[in-house]
Amino acid sequence: MSALLPIAASAQTTPVATRAQQSESISGTVVSTGSGSIVVETDANEFVVFRIERGATRPATIARGSRVTVVSGPAPEPGEARVATRITVDRQASATADPGDRPVGSAQPSAIPPQVRRLERQIERQVRRYGVGVRGGVALDPELVTVGVHARVGPFFDENLFFRPNLEFAFGEVTALFAVNLEAVYRLPVTRQGRWSAYVGGGPTFAFIDRGFSADDDGRSIDFDEFSLDEGFSLLGGVEYPNGAFIELKGTAYTAPNIRLLVGFTF
Repeated sequence: MSALLPIAASAQTTPVATRAQQSESISGTVVSTGSGSIVVETDANEFVVFRIERGATRPATIARGSRVTVVSGPAPEPGEARVATRITVDRQASATADPGDRPVGSAQPSAIPPQVRRLERQIERQVRRYGVGVRGGVALDPELVTVGVHARVGPFFDENLFFRPNLEFAFGEVTALFAVNLEAVYRLPVTRQGRWSAYVGGGPTFAFIDRGFSADDDGRSIDFDEFSLDEGFSLLGGVEYPNGAFIELKGTAYTAPNIRLLVGFTF
């Protein structure tokens, strides 16, 4: 989910600086591009990361090493990356050029500061339409330890709306559970910050529950023949960080467990 600090890093001292919030134009050499970001090295040997959103005017492809001019608007929130509104290629890099023949003032990829690469990865993670992750936590009523996996698909209809189905297995002293949760989450744009974003969501839950299991003669503690299907509905809220980590509180009606506190990570 959401995250983005504008970074200008010197190739020699790699300081971090926040760009002004008014519209501005920057020219430089492209050192990296992605589906939702572009990294430009300026003539002053600074690396600047921009977020590219739908509606931006840009060429279909931008080769690394090309000379470009990026016009950017204010960041959506203080501390986030500036949004590129127009990208113009001033000089296209030659497809047959030797990788060692880079324009004056441009750096090899290994020289790009780590914080720039980290920010670029965060942006690309957020704009990917597909993602997978893991989660775990505790549940109350009944008391269970839960682990699971999830997928993230989207956005759909709105840039903040995602489908996030997940599977979970939970176990406790007298209860075992396997659940399929078909949930959607909505990232709240009014709470999005540079370091985190809040979200809410919900969806139907199909839980296979074995209550009161005990060890059999052959040593098995869970008998899947004893599982019964419960159907319910979950409501949830949480906070997601730019690196993919999240904390979530979930309540479920009509089936157990009623409350879950989860932590997880989306890759």
